[in-house]
Amino acid sequence: MEKHQRIGVGAFLFSKGRILILKRSKKEKLLPGFWDIPGGKMEFGETPEEALKREAKEEINLDIELIAPCSVFSYITMKGKGHNVDIQYLVKTKESMQNIELMDEHEEYRWINHEELKKLSNVSNEMKRALSKGFEMYNKLKLNL
Repeated sequence: MEKHQRIGVGAFLFSKGRILILKRSKKEKLLPGFWDIPGGKMEFGETPEEALKREAKEEINLDIELIAPCSVFSYITMKGKGHNVDIQYLVKTKESMQNIELMDEHEEYRWINHEELKKLSNVSNEMKRALSKGFEMYNKLKLNL
């Protein structure tokens, strides 16, 4: 099997000091039933910004604006044959959060604060660290989203 690299993007979307997390469908091959954030793989030729806007529209049916890159992490998959690099951005939307619609990849969404994150199970260590960075940056920039 050939080695490959994948670049992913993710959205830290806040509302009233809480961040949006999505529960992956049990049908998903990678981390079924785990919590993550809106986002996905970049397509060839896309910028990270274009990819994240597309993924947010596809996954939660919201148009977003990117504020700033926030976190980057990488991990090895497929028994050492895959290398994933994920870039997370702070984002905002002018749309009502009532407009959130999940697609087939996710089965549930939840808004959590930093304390709830610490107690949350079914979230990868990498994602937990990234979400913590999202909360840190949100507080550091004193965002009112």
